[in-house]
Amino acid sequence: MPFIPNNLEKEIKKKHSSTISFEELISWITPLQYQFFEVLKYLHSLHIVHRDIKPSNFLLTDKQQIQLIDFGNAYHYHSNELVKANCVTPNYRPPEGDLNILVNPQSIDVFSIGCVLFEMISGKLFLQISNNKTIFDFINSTYSFDANEILMNPSITIPTTLTVSQSLIDSSIPYHTKNTTTDIRRKEDLMRYSQNEKDMKNFECYEQAILLAILNPFCGFKLQKPFKQSITITSRPEVVCLYFDYEEIEIRRLAEQQCELFALQSTTQNVSEKTRMRRFSKNRSTFTLNFLYDICLEYGFFFNSVLSKKSKKCFQVERIHQIFYYNKLWYGYDEIVFLGQKLNSYLFSLVRDQKDIVVPRGDPYIQKLALTNFCLCPTLSK
Repeated sequence: MPFIPNNLEKEIKKKHSSTISFEELISWITPLQYQFFEVLKYLHSLHIVHRDIKPSNFLLTDKQQIQLIDFGNAYHYHSNELVKANCVTPNYRPPEGDLNILVNPQSIDVFSIGCVLFEMISGKLFLQISNNKTIFDFINSTYSFDANEILMNPSITIPTTLTVSQSLIDSSIPYHTKNTTTDIRRKEDLMRYSQNEKDMKNFECYEQAILLAILNPFCGFKLQKPFKQSITITSRPEVVCLYFDYEEIEIRRLAEQQCELFALQSTTQNVSEKTRMRRFSKNRSTFTLNFLYDICLEYGFFFNSVLSKKSKKCFQVERIHQIFYYNKLWYGYDEIVFLGQKLNSYLFSLVRDQKDIVVPRGDPYIQKLALTNFCLCPTLSK
């Protein structure tokens, strides 16, 4: 096993000691959360309960892949067997642990993971328990006198199903942090490397090229030379069709239909024809990106991404931070930019001197450049 100096506990402290938006925090947590559940699913399928889930027991590689360690309290249980939870670290221990009673093994790890996720989001322990106190002392200390009176009142019925309203969420934010939280939410929902509109448009070119590349083992596609090219912004070919074994998807036609419908529904008063055409072109490109994104999900890809700023004039686009393939990190931001530039240059060179061209499924150059370490299609592995 290689030496991994970093762990989740250090990473949580690092994230919350720096200035980070809520959207960036969630983007960091989402793929890790997925890995947590995959690890637990695997362990529990082997009838193994870890019983010491906590941030310091998750090693974290440079590629944000987790490795669970310290199986000193682990236990191999039989079907329908109940076990004790009192060996779990107090701040991540379920209430049954302090009662020294037997519980369902899987619920122990699930409760601990919940505590870990709370800590990742808030930067604070969910259960702040000192050595001389139990979890029940902590729970009781969080209730006010009035709350205890209500809970003890036999005429009060507590519903089994609760709904969380936005007003309830807002009321849980401390007063002195409301303005700060509001300011963060009002910021443009852009990726950390995007500083201006030019960078964003360039990245969309790289993003489209990457999405086409990871779909290429499964389908061919028809590209068309863009009607208008920019001197300052990277040009990208327009995607016309996708060709699967038994289906042809006219993605350009679908995009135009959706853009026309969106234009009718949005406010267009006092807008020049030039502005209408510019918005239409932008929405068509955005629809194409999102459509490719959705198809990739069907083939086992998972994205750590953030939606662009919501607008009544334009579609929202997914800004991809990382690309996973069946829970394995494939591309990070640096790879998306580096390979995206090369792939986009290659694809654009195909249509530079002609109106359109069909790129076949399993294009050799794309496979060599983008799929070197991954074999996604059996027909390409031979």
